[in-house]
Amino acid sequence: MDMNTTSKPDSTDRTSDDSISALDIALVILNVSTSPFIIVTNSVVLVAIWKTSSLHTPGNMLLCNLAVSDLAVGLLIQPLFILKTLQRLVVNDDILSSVSKTKDIAGICLCGVSFLTFTAISLDRMIALKFHLRYNSLVTMNKTALAIAVIWTVSGFSSSAKPLKAHALYPVFGLIIVFCLVANFFAYFEVYRVVIRHQGQIHSQMQVMSANAGQGMRFKQLRRSAVTVFYVYCLFLLCYLPYIATLVADVFVRTSFGKNDPGWKPTQVSPIDYCYVQPHHIPSVNAMCREFFWPGIDLSECLQYPDFSCVVLYKKFVIGFAFMVPDVNYNEAYISFVLVHPEWRRGGIGTYMIYHLIQTCMGKDVTLHVSVTNPAMLMYQKFGFKPEELIQEFYSRYLPQDSPQCRH
Repeated sequence: MDMNTTSKPDSTDRTSDDSISALDIALVILNVSTSPFIIVTNSVVLVAIWKTSSLHTPGNMLLCNLAVSDLAVGLLIQPLFILKTLQRLVVNDDILSSVSKTKDIAGICLCGVSFLTFTAISLDRMIALKFHLRYNSLVTMNKTALAIAVIWTVSGFSSSAKPLKAHALYPVFGLIIVFCLVANFFAYFEVYRVVIRHQGQIHSQMQVMSANAGQGMRFKQLRRSAVTVFYVYCLFLLCYLPYIATLVADVFVRTSFGKNDPGWKPTQVSPIDYCYVQPHHIPSVNAMCREFFWPGIDLSECLQYPDFSCVVLYKKFVIGFAFMVPDVNYNEAYISFVLVHPEWRRGGIGTYMIYHLIQTCMGKDVTLHVSVTNPAMLMYQKFGFKPEELIQEFYSRYLPQDSPQCRH
């Protein structure tokens, strides 16, 4: 079927439902540019610690675990995010869904590994400062390896809860997050107390400290290490705080809302309904057209061709629509209006409506008008539409004089 975009009746389409926005492009560029840096830097850290035997310590073992999780982000999460974003240019919802699920599961797992590893590093630095004489006996390589195994097990189990719909485990994960936050606060509070006490001892016992200069130097190194980890942890917490707050709020809502009502059940999410246009849809359709297109639009004439229409409803609210004039010329149909409410875009609604309209006119040429700045052209190209003619000032007859929208 040959499709083109020649100028036809005085209507238009202005949806950008499944296109890639400027923010998506910026995020793709950011991930493409930072992924090699993350891979190289974390690989250097791992190789340096691996080849230097003097760095084979429990603390550096935890740093290696953190580097491994960050390396996995650069090798897996960022490429999957890029693929998921670019996949919108191709009509293949199955692949897009698989990529999205893989990214979500791996992302939750690696997020948990990073968060728990930072907690383990904080506790390690606290033990090194508070019990520095017994540190080597309290923290061993075997114990650290066991802790790392537990971290990956808990994180992997947490990431599988969402696809398995194990909502009953959400309170447990919420408690783990709270435990990590409390443990980090306690660890750095103890570090602060030890540092203050040590500074007082330096002034009051100068001779004793000079006799144990090696021990004092070791303590200063541990203190600098603890302070550095604290700064990194603050930056890490700042980055993850929005996600943690969202997760904690979700756990609170799931466990608290309706707990005093034994018969309470979660409200089911209302489905999105696709139907033919009905007379009671016209007021809402006209209101959306006048808000997002231009004033004075009345689509009552679309009731003449209900079989060549598609109205999208959430509950009883119109959130999108598409209309076609089936016989504008011999063997030619014209898509007159397509619109998805901005808050419902990027969910495949526009793609489905265009597909439905095309199927109603199999064997005919299908044409439409679209603004030259409308990113929805990418969606139309997926269906085989090709630009045929540029009409300057086409929308000038409709748009107000002060409208910032493109007129070509």
